[in-house]
Amino acid sequence: MTERMTIDCYQTLYIQLVEILSDLLVVPAARISPQSLLVDDLDADSVSFLELSHRLNECFGIQMAEVKVDEETLNMNLVDGLEQLNGRRGEATFFEHVKEETIRRLLTQHQTAGSIADMLGVPLPTGMTAETAIKDIRLGDLERFGLAIDKSAVAPETLLMRLAEALPKLDHEAFFPYETRERLFRSQRVDDLVRGIDGRVPPGMSGSTRLSELLLRDMFRFLSVGAMARYLWAIYDKANPRGVPAGL
Repeated sequence: MTERMTIDCYQTLYIQLVEILSDLLVVPAARISPQSLLVDDLDADSVSFLELSHRLNECFGIQMAEVKVDEETLNMNLVDGLEQLNGRRGEATFFEHVKEETIRRLLTQHQTAGSIADMLGVPLPTGMTAETAIKDIRLGDLERFGLAIDKSAVAPETLLMRLAEALPKLDHEAFFPYETRERLFRSQRVDDLVRGIDGRVPPGMSGSTRLSELLLRDMFRFLSVGAMARYLWAIYDKANPRGVPAGL
């Protein structure tokens, strides 16, 4: 039996993941970057994902949650399909992690109140203009955009913090009710998703396409090496707490 490695930091995990992918997919490690798409760039398929899961468990004791979907589910609308997967019991799948990571970063990508209102399809809050800068929007102002929040999940002074400063520090699942997180995800376009996971728009796909226009099977094409590494680190760090990698 192969002796399992101890991972001391996120970067170590990423380097080892690249080595495994390079060997498994017969791709030079130098060609693999965090933005490399597993399917479109590295030609990974369902068999590759199964073998990858086996090797990760063997080398590091990382057990990836199995994605059990049939053809009918794969052909569902992407946002509805992910909601259905999220409703099943068990550990978070790679798909669900990508969804939550996208939501976590989404609001920090916008620079103005007009951009946030446009994304959500709501009128501008009274007293704001389309050009109101993100630095002038407070965490508590999200209610004014029609987003439900749980104020009891944070200290009162946190609600007065600037949006871009407060969001990265939040426990999103506690602060944003499920309905709010789902609404945020459903409001996104392809460009929002790839920025949220630090990926790339798959070849032949438009960045302006709404996620609601895609199928669940299209989600495989967004999966990047960087997103995979962050998912694996989340699993490993949960079982072996040692801190979140800087910049994530």
